[in-house]
Amino acid sequence: MAKEVITVEGEDVIVRSDTAKAFRAVRWMVLSLAAFILIMLVLIFAGLIDLNTENTPSTVPAENAPERSVP
Repeated sequence: MAKEVITVEGEDVIVRSDTAKAFRAVRWMVLSLAAFILIMLVLIFAGLIDLNTENTPSTVPAENAPERSVP
């Protein structure tokens, strides 16, 4: 069976090929999940900041409308 070298906690370890592939797959999964969570947090915070900095009208539009005369 083929052997590969992986680095675990700063040490090189010789393991079987399938174990090395599983080790790399778990590492990629963790990195991808962390990147996804980071991107989602940035988008959520950007949306919250945008909602809080939006220009909201200071008066209700009905108050600005001219009064209608009733015939």
